[in-house]
Amino acid sequence: MFKTKIHTLIFLLVIIFGCSSNKIVVTDSQKTEAQHYLEQGNAKLSLKEFDEAIADYTKAIEINPEFADAYYHRGEIKYYLKDYSGALEDYTNAIEINPQQELVYDSRGEVKMYLKDYNGALEDYSKAIEINPQSSLAYYNRAIVKGALYDYQGAIEDNTSAIKINPLHEKAYNNRGRAKLEINNYSGAIEDFTKTLEIDPKDAYAYFNRGLSENLLEKFSEAIKDFDKAIEFDSQLTTAYYFRGISKYGLNDYNGAIQDYNKAIEINPLNVLAYYNRGLAKYDLQDYRGAIQDYDKAIELNPEYVVAYNNRGLVKFRLKEYNEAIEDYTKAIELNPLYHNASLNRGISKSALKDYEGAIEDFSNAIELNPAITNTYYFRGYARLQVKDYQGAIEDYNKTIELNPQETEAYYNRGLAKYTLRDYRGAIEDYNKTIALNPQFAIAYNNRGFAKFMLQDYQGAIEDYNKTIELDPQYERAYNNRGNAKSALNDYSGAIEDFNKVIEINPQEAVAYYNIACVYSQQRDLSQSLLFLEKAFVKGYNNFSWIEKDSDWNNIRNTIEFKNLFEKYKNK
Repeated sequence: MFKTKIHTLIFLLVIIFGCSSNKIVVTDSQKTEAQHYLEQGNAKLSLKEFDEAIADYTKAIEINPEFADAYYHRGEIKYYLKDYSGALEDYTNAIEINPQQELVYDSRGEVKMYLKDYNGALEDYSKAIEINPQSSLAYYNRAIVKGALYDYQGAIEDNTSAIKINPLHEKAYNNRGRAKLEINNYSGAIEDFTKTLEIDPKDAYAYFNRGLSENLLEKFSEAIKDFDKAIEFDSQLTTAYYFRGISKYGLNDYNGAIQDYNKAIEINPLNVLAYYNRGLAKYDLQDYRGAIQDYDKAIELNPEYVVAYNNRGLVKFRLKEYNEAIEDYTKAIELNPLYHNASLNRGISKSALKDYEGAIEDFSNAIELNPAITNTYYFRGYARLQVKDYQGAIEDYNKTIELNPQETEAYYNRGLAKYTLRDYRGAIEDYNKTIALNPQFAIAYNNRGFAKFMLQDYQGAIEDYNKTIELDPQYERAYNNRGNAKSALNDYSGAIEDFNKVIEINPQEAVAYYNIACVYSQQRDLSQSLLFLEKAFVKGYNNFSWIEKDSDWNNIRNTIEFKNLFEKYKNK
């Protein structure tokens, strides 16, 4: 969503003087010598002799360990060289020496952004603003972080502050417009992109973003003009061709849309959406074979592209290739049982083949006999869950709730069905209702936490697991799940504490030992990681295929110790 500002390594001539503590006594001659190495490093930096510059800054630090400026400059080079952990350490040292350095907080915030420590970045930018409330850059960067955290209103407010300080901050207007797009304030977004273009009339992305906003308002002609300008200033901007094609399609200019999709594909042959939308345009031009070729390509690039299977089925239906159409609808349903269009279309194709039983198989004798019995829908929904007919289960629970809006278990089980279909937001809504009806339903909190986890709302998940544990302190799964959420937030000590609690409740729980091993692996603690991995194996953990692809082991996977332990138990 938000485009993180590109950090260019700039040779800074302004020296940030550290506030020396009285812990280390540095003589004037040492300070002078350290300053010499700093200036020497600066000179090498200006020549892009990065390793040599780092060596000089390191020498300056060795002579004067309280030299905040040397840490800062060395951190800048490490950042530029994408040594983010090294840069983070140097910035932190600079801040410890002198906590009032606005630029260092800003730089450390950027490193944390790259490391996806958004909350940490938020704290640093907030500190930069506290030190200098007139820092347009700090407000702008904090807005980027808030956007990454889906706090679009907060992003809008910070971009607004940046603009008040610097009315010519075109990037702040642009990013404020993007935030407004996310909350569907398209008119407000257009105003911001227009202001960006007043400041920089050659900003291709601002034209593109304004065109996108206009497209969403179905102002297709205006959108096309802006996409034209975006392409004028950046002829390789694939998305501009793609969305100009969508705008032309909206005006029923199918041939014009195809031309733009052709160009988008020429620039990026892996553009799945361009193939898919070109297929739509060809279908409307009754070029059915051409449409199938495009859907074939879209599916080749993305074998889980549900809508492409459905639409290819529609084209085959037009060509009276009913069995082939059914295969495509079946694949679409297999990938997403909630996609009702695929079910409907498959039913139509079966009807064309006179397979009426297949078309009406969702009906049941019990409901035909008495459609007013709540429990019939509820138990049929449960049975459909067991046979993985999730959409059918959802329909039955809908009916259960229609007849009895206070049926707690129906909301709970509908949440299970939605979760299994990866409709995590829908699952959360049902668990919310379950909890409203029964605030003591411990497992509902746990399951809501798991859905939040899948949406990467780790803090929200932890809150739900906390409530589960409060209601049922012996529910080991809640501790295990909370440990996973803490691990996702890099709270490794907290994660280990939770996994140990699982073991305390159930000493035979092999997964808990495995999870502890994973946490130590993430911390590159080889000995502890292998210790707990072996304990997991001893307790019966045997999912070796998962271990082979689990990214948690990437830090130590290639060590001989890990390989030996893995092979030892795999071959048992």
